[in-house]
Amino acid sequence: RNCTHGTFCSPYSILPYGDTLLETPRLAHLFHTLTTNKHPRRCRPPRSMSAPPAPDSQVLACVQAVADVSKPEVHVQALSTLNSAMNQSDESYSFFIQNFGRIACSLDASRTTAIYLLKNHLSRPPCLASQPNTECKLTEAVKAEIKALLLYALSSSEALVANGASSAISTVVAQRGIFPLPAWPELLPTLIQLIESGEEVKVMGGLKTVMKVSQDAPDLLDQGGLTPDRPLNALI
Repeated sequence: RNCTHGTFCSPYSILPYGDTLLETPRLAHLFHTLTTNKHPRRCRPPRSMSAPPAPDSQVLACVQAVADVSKPEVHVQALSTLNSAMNQSDESYSFFIQNFGRIACSLDASRTTAIYLLKNHLSRPPCLASQPNTECKLTEAVKAEIKALLLYALSSSEALVANGASSAISTVVAQRGIFPLPAWPELLPTLIQLIESGEEVKVMGGLKTVMKVSQDAPDLLDQGGLTPDRPLNALI
C-alpha cells in the first residue's frame, strides 16, 4: 500500500474515491488484459472527429483518480497502474495514448490531467517492459486519430487543454519527429485558422504552437525553398 512512483502496488486493494469506493480490481482487469493477452483489441481511428469517441471507461476511471490530488494514495496507486500497464507493448502504449487524447477532448473534469498525461508520454515514452532499452512506439493504426485529437484539443476554449495540446504538437512534430510536418497537411491550415479566429485562447494556442515549432526545429518551416509548399510562406 505504501506506493511510490514507478512501482506497481497490489491492484486488489479498495481505495476511497469521491463519495463511493474506487474498486481497483477494475483497473487490475485492464492491467491483466493488456499484460496477458497476446492480441489486445486493436485501436481504430474514428471516421470523423466532429465528435471524438468516448474513452475507455476503465482508463477514464484511472485518469480521474490521477487527477484527484486531494487523495495522495489514490493518485499514486492510479499513476502506478497506468505506468505498469502502458509499457507492456506498443499496442498497450498506443491504447493509453489514444484514450488520454479522447479524455482530453471530452467534457470530463479530468481532461486537463489527460492532456498533460498525453503530452508527457508522447515526449518521454516508456521503455518496453520486455526490452528496457527500447522505447514504446505508436502503432500506425492510431496515428491518424492522435493527429485529429491533438488538433481538436488545440482548438479548445480552455487554456490548459489548448496549452497542453500545443506542447504535445511541438513535441511530435519538432522534437521527436513522430509526425513529420509534410505528413500532417492539416496542421498549418488549422494553426492559421486558430490565429485568425479572434478568440483569445485559440489565437494564443495557434501562436504558441508556431513559436514552439520555430524554436525547436526552425528548418522545418523553411522546407521547400521558394516553392508554394514552403510552410513559412503559408504562415507569412
